[in-house]
Order: sequence, then structure tokens, then C-alpha cells
Amino acid sequence: MISEELITGAVATAVGSMLSYIIGKRKSKAETAILEIEAVNKVAAIWRGLAEDLKTEVDELKKEVGQLVEENKILNQKINDLLTSKNK
Repeated sequence: MISEELITGAVATAVGSMLSYIIGKRKSKAETAILEIEAVNKVAAIWRGLAEDLKTEVDELKKEVGQLVEENKILNQKINDLLTSKNK
């Protein structure tokens, strides 16, 4: 007949194995979540850097466009002045 010690040992081993599996699974999920968060933070940092670079470039281009618009107004006025003086 199976002894009580053998049954107790088998049950204890089974319960211990189940607890180890459950705890290991939770730990694995937590570690995976941490890795995913770290990856998202790295990607966000890269995008933030790119956005800052693009903002700087856009600001520079806006300034250049403003200068070109002013230059265009001056040149158009000179053309109009020349046409007006020529027609006189």
C-alpha cells in the first residue's frame, strides 16, 4: 500500500511545481512588460529628437522664406518703378 509519506511528498512536489510555474509566469510577464516599456521609451526619445531637429529646420526655413518675401517685394517695387519711369 502507498504510504502516507509518499502521498504527502507527491502532493507537496505537485503543489510546489504549480506555485513555481505560476510565480515564474508572473515574473516573466512582468519582465516582458518592463522590456516593452523600455523599448517604447527609447523609440519615444528617438522621435522626440527627430521632432526637435525638424522644428529647428522649420524655424530656419520660415525665417528664410520671410527674407525672400521681403526681397521679392523690394524687387517688384523696383520693377514697377522702372516700368513707370520708362512709360513717362
